Amino acid sequence: MSQPTPPAIHSLTALLEASGATWRVMDLGRRVVEISNRDFVDFEAIRSPYPLPLQRQAFVGLLFWHPTQTEQHFIWFLRLPLDEQGLLVPDARDAFLAWQLEKGLTNPLQGGQQSADDAPFTFRPRDDRMAVFHAKATRILGQPPSQYHAHALRYLRGELGYKQWAFVGLQGLADVAARLDQDDAANALTEHLPQLPPQPFAALCGCLENEAIDGRLARSLGNIVRLALAANDGERLISALRALSATRATELRDGLLTEVLNHPMGQQADILLLIAARLWESLKSPAVVLHYCETLAGTPSEIFDACLTDLLFLPGMRAPIMAALRDENRSPRLAGAVGRLFRLAGR
Repeated sequence: MSQPTPPAIHSLTALLEASGATWRVMDLGRRVVEISNRDFVDFEAIRSPYPLPLQRQAFVGLLFWHPTQTEQHFIWFLRLPLDEQGLLVPDARDAFLAWQLEKGLTNPLQGGQQSADDAPFTFRPRDDRMAVFHAKATRILGQPPSQYHAHALRYLRGELGYKQWAFVGLQGLADVAARLDQDDAANALTEHLPQLPPQPFAALCGCLENEAIDGRLARSLGNIVRLALAANDGERLISALRALSATRATELRDGLLTEVLNHPMGQQADILLLIAARLWESLKSPAVVLHYCETLAGTPSEIFDACLTDLLFLPGMRAPIMAALRDENRSPRLAGAVGRLFRLAGR
């Protein structure tokens, strides 16, 4: 008797489910954050846009493992193109699946990590993103943090002297940021962040931008923002704002952005680009988004166009942005910049 033909595999999630794998998805574009399995299934089925697009692409990390063998896990890093509505362009996903099946890799749990090394539409994340991904993956898998975690935490508590930055691994900082609820880490950072030298401060903030930090830590960072504005310290300002981007203290963050936009430093292109790339959720506030667009209108046209094009592509951002651009109280300068952008878009 002939064996029944296995069902055709038309999606990444179907391939993983068929193998019996347990899986999770993380975005590695705007932030390193987990995306729910349901949301990713809907994205793959072209029922909903990708929640965190970057440059009209979805930068995805798929973590999967056998349900009883979490110590042996696998990762696919995929870069999937999106259409004008942020929906999946399936050709890239299908090419990756076809490559897997052509190689006879019908079970990802048996193919191992090597199964995706040479596949199409894969990518290698930057070192800082990779460190954060692995820090979060160990939590998902119920594994301990890396060997660098304890040393990094001691450094951040000031126990080793702040000049000893060269001996602190980036992976350790990422582990601390991913485990703020452990070892009293959040309180330690709240107390010692202001003392950190520029390099470790920037590296740590690059990890914190992926975490929903609490109000107390956010207030400490807010004080650093104000000190950076007073000192015209652009690097420290950018780092602190990055760390605040995903905070649960949204009112505090929105108020700080207003202070930044009222300051001459808030008119600089790198700050305005950062707000679009990392702090876009604050622009859902009508007052903040109008203030932002008015400030943006004073920049060169390529900065104005880049920021608004990026923001309009984000799910949930089109309505607040368009409301600000059409506000009856907008300035003539903003009206002119908007008219020019729309004329270009209509060509």
